Amino acid sequence: MTVNVYPATAERPESMWVLEVYGLPEGMRSVTRGHTVLEAHAVAREEVARLLGVTTDAIYICIWCEACPRT
Repeated sequence: MTVNVYPATAERPESMWVLEVYGLPEGMRSVTRGHTVLEAHAVAREEVARLLGVTTDAIYICIWCEACPRT
């Protein structure tokens, strides 16, 4: 199976995290929100898979986030 990798940025302008995915085909855009970065990531992964007509297993989203909590 081929896995497609998409870069994304995460910001928290207010109470929810906003994740924007880049590198999608022309005319497609994915901007999702979640209470946590992980929730926004999961929603984005599902949305990108739906847009591209593939399963979530075929999608990997690499997040760039300066303000994300570190573990």
